[in-house]
Amino acid sequence: RGDCLAGTVYEAQRTEAATSVGGEPPGFELVACTTFLDSVAYLYSIGTQLLGFRPFHHEGKVTGLAAKGESRRGDSDGTFAIFSKAVWLEEERRGVNPRTGKRGWAIRTDDTGEYYKAFSTASPPKLLEDLQPFPKEDIAAGLQDVTEHVICEYLRRNGYLA
Repeated sequence: RGDCLAGTVYEAQRTEAATSVGGEPPGFELVACTTFLDSVAYLYSIGTQLLGFRPFHHEGKVTGLAAKGESRRGDSDGTFAIFSKAVWLEEERRGVNPRTGKRGWAIRTDDTGEYYKAFSTASPPKLLEDLQPFPKEDIAAGLQDVTEHVICEYLRRNGYLA
């Protein structure tokens, strides 16, 4: 037996009415909220649609497909590098994270619209162009790899993971 970190990534508008009705499940702690403007989940939905699946319904198919591909993390021309142009971590300019005593880290997305658009039906032109030569398996692997990397690094840098 040991400690376990489990969670979900979702974007929701938190309101007083919503939190008073449901709140977080017992034993869970809300780590952070984000809007769809800086959303790993929306990037995943864009990738899901790009691969020919239904966004917000078939993300599990992307995860399964990713196991058969290569993201080539560390290579400047792999799918990990391409998806890293859409979403990344950035140190906050103000405020201090109470867990670490340092500035916090935030998830940021491309605001030019070239690699990311905050809609599941979006088709960011440079993202589509750069991914065009890759097989579906490699696209899925890059999407999955960058999603895991951004979320785990966010939790680590903000003091939630060792």
